[in-house]
Amino acid sequence: MSNQKGGEQYTHRNRFEKVHAWVLKQQGFAVRQYYSDLGV
Repeated sequence: MSNQKGGEQYTHRNRFEKVHAWVLKQQGFAVRQYYSDLGV
């Protein structure tokens, strides 16, 4: 019972980390695009 619950938490955490990594990648791209537009 507790093992399955831990598994659900791990899956949720893994999904959150994937989404967080994707968000950081998108932010990084936006920042590079912003500086590119400034001509830096």
